[in-house]
Amino acid sequence: MLRAARALLDLTQPDASKMCRVAVRTLVAAERGEGSLGTLHKLMGGYMGAGIIFGGTGDYKEQSVTLVLREAPEVPPIPTA
Repeated sequence: MLRAARALLDLTQPDASKMCRVAVRTLVAAERGEGSLGTLHKLMGGYMGAGIIFGGTGDYKEQSVTLVLREAPEVPPIPTA
């Protein structure tokens, strides 16, 4: 879920580590499932502050990562013939 959140935010590992205030190697370890609970909280907090919503069921069978945009993206005009 951490990699999915980072991808939705279009962040590189160095950018995400700066935003979440962790070392790049700490971020890489967490994305591999090897991070501590404190690291997980830091990363999830940083991503949530950027608009990510983590969801899922209590048994972890279903998990979701959603990006909520602060403003709608600009839509290009429809070309006329």
